[in-house]
Amino acid sequence: MINKYAAAAAVGLLCLAGQASAMNATVASVSGVQGSVIVNQGGVYTKASGNAGLMPGARIVADGTSSAKISYADGCVVTVAPNAVATVGEKSPCAASGLVKTSNPMDFGDSGYLIPLLIVGAVVIAGIIAVADGSDDAPVSP
Repeated sequence: MINKYAAAAAVGLLCLAGQASAMNATVASVSGVQGSVIVNQGGVYTKASGNAGLMPGARIVADGTSSAKISYADGCVVTVAPNAVATVGEKSPCAASGLVKTSNPMDFGDSGYLIPLLIVGAVVIAGIIAVADGSDDAPVSP
């Protein structure tokens, strides 16, 4: 009986972990690095390397003789000029300006329905546990 509860809990945690990892997904990558370009991502500074993934909020800093390109999934490319700083947004500048219409299968919009969805999921899991309660009581009469 304990194994069934553990399995149900594991499935629920996996669903939540998938949602959390989708929230931390990269939205762009840095490429075409010329010279000394630094990426500040989550408070950690690293030297930019080809095709490194960038999360929303990452900052790309190019010194006086350097440049780089930020490539978004929708095809939008932003050039970081010498002596410039660029911040990666949740959406590409092209999508934000309406130049590109994008669709992300992991984009849940305002997530206003997330709580009801979690409640329904919990009820379904509770129903599965109640139906499969492990009682193997055979009928007494033939």
